Amino acid sequence: ALNYGLSHCSGTFIARMDTDDVSLPHRLYTQLNVLLHEPSIDIVGSYASEIDNFGKIISLRKVPISHSEITKYIWTNPLIHPSVMFKKDSILKIGCYRHLKFRQDYDLWFRASRNGLIFKNIPEPLIHYRMDRQLKKKYNFKIVCEMVFIGLRGCVIARCRPVAYIGVFVPMLQLFIPPFLRSHLNRFFNKIDPRKRN
Repeated sequence: ALNYGLSHCSGTFIARMDTDDVSLPHRLYTQLNVLLHEPSIDIVGSYASEIDNFGKIISLRKVPISHSEITKYIWTNPLIHPSVMFKKDSILKIGCYRHLKFRQDYDLWFRASRNGLIFKNIPEPLIHYRMDRQLKKKYNFKIVCEMVFIGLRGCVIARCRPVAYIGVFVPMLQLFIPPFLRSHLNRFFNKIDPRKRN
């Protein structure tokens, strides 16, 4: 569906959205202004205000801002997919989205990094990002294996640091370790996850 949508868009720039999220009124103007005045940039995202099922803001999700930080931590999925605007031609040149059941964006960012596309995140929330707190409870072994495989393949593609190969196994560890150990694991990885340290 993502590729079908891309093939039917005639514009130079594509803004991503999910149906249950909300773009702020100035989002498109802000991102378009970046892409027009910084022509080297291919993909621009932003922070997001996380909201619950009732639309109430519950937290601020931050992400690395500069290209160097984003590529350094590309294994952490440092772009919020529904916040992103990108150059259509840049995404077409790297093969668009792969036909995956999950984490199509995660896979795309790895390939974009490997192919030299330039990233930027705007350090302000431009969307309200609806969080499904029950989503992780729906993950089964098959889903988690696919997530880990995408991460490992991406780390090879993007030539990530050794810590990245450990980090992509976090979903697998969360699935199997007892709840009383899970909180300790989460605290450890929060220290190396740039989305948690901002």
